[in-house]
Amino acid sequence: MDELRSGGSETWQHIFDALVESVLILNKDKEVVEANRAAYALLPSTYTEIIGHKCYELFACLECQDCPLEHVRNKGDSYSLDMERSLLGKYLRVTCAPLFKNDVLVGYIHSALDITQQRNLKNQLVQARKMDAISTLAGGIAHDFNNILGVILGNADLLQYRLSGDVGQMGVMAPELEKVDIQEHLLAIQKAGQRAEDLVNQILTFSRQTSTSRRDVIITPIIKETVKFLKSTVPATIELRAEIAEDVGYIYADPTQIHQALMNLCTNAVEAIGDQHGVIEITVKEKKVTSAGAETLSQHLQNGEYIVLSVKDTGVGMSEEVLERIYDPFFTTGDGGVDSGLGLAVLHGIATQHNATIDVHSEPGKGAEFAIYFPKVNTFKEKGTNNAVATMLKGSETLIFADDEEELVKMFSEMLEYLGYTVLPAASGQEVLAHIKNKLHKIDMVITDQTMPHMTGLELARAIKKLQANLPVILCSGYAEPVTEESARKEGINAFLAKPIDMKDLAVTIRQVFLLNSTQ
Repeated sequence: MDELRSGGSETWQHIFDALVESVLILNKDKEVVEANRAAYALLPSTYTEIIGHKCYELFACLECQDCPLEHVRNKGDSYSLDMERSLLGKYLRVTCAPLFKNDVLVGYIHSALDITQQRNLKNQLVQARKMDAISTLAGGIAHDFNNILGVILGNADLLQYRLSGDVGQMGVMAPELEKVDIQEHLLAIQKAGQRAEDLVNQILTFSRQTSTSRRDVIITPIIKETVKFLKSTVPATIELRAEIAEDVGYIYADPTQIHQALMNLCTNAVEAIGDQHGVIEITVKEKKVTSAGAETLSQHLQNGEYIVLSVKDTGVGMSEEVLERIYDPFFTTGDGGVDSGLGLAVLHGIATQHNATIDVHSEPGKGAEFAIYFPKVNTFKEKGTNNAVATMLKGSETLIFADDEEELVKMFSEMLEYLGYTVLPAASGQEVLAHIKNKLHKIDMVITDQTMPHMTGLELARAIKKLQANLPVILCSGYAEPVTEESARKEGINAFLAKPIDMKDLAVTIRQVFLLNSTQ
């Protein structure tokens, strides 16, 4: 020890240069006054001398907007930040600490660790985990779609058989169809179609192709559909229980993100249970939080009414030390107990966006319970409850309906004709423009699909506006080419409908567009 001490500055320099991290000593003006060998190795060879340069000149050319030194200067403590530095083609974990002399800030210690390889490995891990998840979900998705198709095809076969009046193989005449029988078969087909729509939306949510759209919603139907989806994907060794209150109030939320939050919580619960037999309990309920009951919560909540979504599992549980880090991306305990990946980090982000609070209770060996407290809202828009075709809004204008799917054009043309409109069908954007140019009919509106050969719906809308600026256009999108409502409106689209399109939604949207156009 004495020998080390006697070495003085020479020993210090040896230690300084032995560090594997790039370390710079900076003055108050962010200029380098000392640099170790690792710093020279990290920076481009063009920098034969580092001393005297400002740190951002070496790493970013321009002064960093997210400069960690500013945090150190303002707060007086150490600060770490992962930063991409395109000048170097690297990801760096930068840690800065203050240097004081007689309690006065005189400079900074700036260390940088190259984490590019670690970052790339994490990206590969994310992709691998997503592929694993897709393969796991594929069986459940196929199972659900086959059930849905079974309902649709089975009811269609029964209708054809009973309408034909044929004698079956057993010599039994098909029973005569009453109107109520037809309605029952059609209702079953319609419900199956709605289930298929929900399943597609769930798949799109998983692949992140749905846009954020918050509104007043009751989460009960969302949770029920997600639970159905989960039951076909969780291992057979895990029992999934659900207790969902029917009379909960509204929250201001994005339904797809609520679905994603529950999926992430349940994925985390499945991983916590592992290969063992276990139980996952999902509950939805209303709860009034008061000061008297706040002591049971791990997080502070303002007094008020909340809708609580909770997921409880019988997994390995977590210690207090682990609980403090569960929202860190890719945090793992290393023993298989916790491997958060991005799931809980995403969950935390969703909760923050919804002004919600996550309350977590867990102990090693006793499982875990995550409860998300969503603030209840007291104002909401009432949705219509009468879906009868007889009550639909009708009209008498002339419309063009364009889609490259012949069956869809035929079906929607019949719908629109039932509603009183004259319909000119079109299979392409060129056909639509031909109808407008030949002026054989006074065209009052164009309804077009987005994804068509040779010309997209947006391209068609631009061409229409050049020919007839005031002609209203409704755009329909089936997600093959992602289009948001906002981007559609920027192109002069008057309304936007996401496929599959409900007949009542179509009827209402048409009248709304005509009404808005008449007042402009």
